Amino acid sequence: MSRLVVFGAGDIARLAHYYFTRDSEHEVAAFTVDEKYRQGDEFLDLPLVPFEEVAEHYPPQEYQMFVALSYSRMNKLREEKYCQAKRNGYELASYVSSRCSFLTDHSVGTTVSFSRTIRFSRSSKS
Repeated sequence: MSRLVVFGAGDIARLAHYYFTRDSEHEVAAFTVDEKYRQGDEFLDLPLVPFEEVAEHYPPQEYQMFVALSYSRMNKLREEKYCQAKRNGYELASYVSSRCSFLTDHSVGTTVSFSRTIRFSRSSKS
């Protein structure tokens, strides 16, 4: 089981926590957001640490990260946080539902999620 830090503290992070804790080999250990958006020390009863300090508390040698930000109009921000996490040495986790129809030889990219209603086939972009 790998330990995981989720970037985000909103609805997408809540959903990521639900999926990772119920249908994956990952253990969500903490959440992180930019300090200016942090509204407390906990989210879903787990630590909520500033992104600027996350590597001090959850070293990338021991934790993976998942960027849980909204997909509409925020892909640029998701990309920015993804790149920052990679530069900080984190391996980025993905979530693929155990109920997902995954019919391809292509590998899954990083920090993506597939729910059971998504069908990923050879013609899909990876």
